Parts: sequence; structure tokens; C-alpha cells
Amino acid sequence: MRFQAWFFRLFSVVGIVSAMVSASPARASIEEPTLQEAVGWMKKAILEKNDPMRNRMYFRLRILEQEQKGTVAPALIPLLSDSEEKIAEYAAFVLGWIEDKQAVEPLVKMLASEKEGRIRHAVRALGFMKATEARPAMEALLKNPSPKIRGDAAFALGQLEDPSVLPVLEGFLKTEKDELVRHFTKEGITWIKRYARQ
Repeated sequence: MRFQAWFFRLFSVVGIVSAMVSASPARASIEEPTLQEAVGWMKKAILEKNDPMRNRMYFRLRILEQEQKGTVAPALIPLLSDSEEKIAEYAAFVLGWIEDKQAVEPLVKMLASEKEGRIRHAVRALGFMKATEARPAMEALLKNPSPKIRGDAAFALGQLEDPSVLPVLEGFLKTEKDELVRHFTKEGITWIKRYARQ
């Protein structure tokens, strides 16, 4: 009986406190960040290496894009040329997931960067967006001296799901020596064969 009485009192106290907190004006006034706030918090989180907050803002931006189509890309595109590498790379990553065609041209321009990380994030984003208009610039990366860039480009080309890309990747596979690049090229070929639009 004593345990039951103790448990009941504890349960009652927790319930009262929870009700007070949820009913408080401070809690009621908490709102999700606006677009500009989410972008600002994302940048801050990246610089501070606060991955949980960065990830939260990523999901917030995706929700905002669903609610207000076409508004997120214009806020992120300027970040592609940010002096901080990680901010530029993450902006490309988020743009890929948002799949707004406004980002295609800026991402293609990013492929001309001298920074490996920027190029890799941009080509991945273009592949995820199935940006077939970016295909020539993506194919040019198959000649890049960096195996990481070649591998990302080969897989991203596969993500375009365009059957006409198959001969390009199959020809590339015949000459590519790097085993990891060959692996991603085969993955790209498999992707086309599995998902290609007929």
C-alpha cells in the first residue's frame, strides 16, 4: 500500500508540473524558426560542429520547402560560394535533397571549383536531383585526376536514370583502373538498369 500511495503522489506531482509547463506562456510562444533563422542557425551549427542542431535545421528547411515551394533554394544558393568550405558543401547537400531546379546552374558552376569537397558535394546533389541538363559538366568530371571526384561523378551520372548514359559509363569502366571508382561506376550502371525511365 505504501508503494502505491507513494507512486500515486509522484505521478500526480509529475502530471501537475507537466501541465504547468505546457500551459506556460513561454512554451506557447515557442515557434519554429523562419527560413532566414533556419539558414542562420544552420551556418552557426556547422561552424560550431553542432551536428544535432545542423541536422535539425536541415529537416526544418525541407519542411519549409514543402510548405513554401521555391523559397528555400534562393536562400541557400548564395552559400555555395561561402568562404567556409563546410557551409558551401552542406548547402549543396541540402539543395540536392530539396530538388529545386533553381539550384542546377549554381551547382554546375560549383563543379568548376578548385576545391575537391565542393565539387563532390555539387555533383552528388546534381545526381540526386536527376539534373540531366548538367550531364555534360558531370561527364567532364570522369577525367578529373581525383579518384574521389571520378567515383562520385560516375555514380551521380547513374542517378540521372538516363539509358543514354550507359555507353558512357561502360566505356569509362573499360579504362578506369582505380578499384573504388570502378565500384561506383558499376553502381551507377546498375542504378540506370534498375530505375531508368522507359
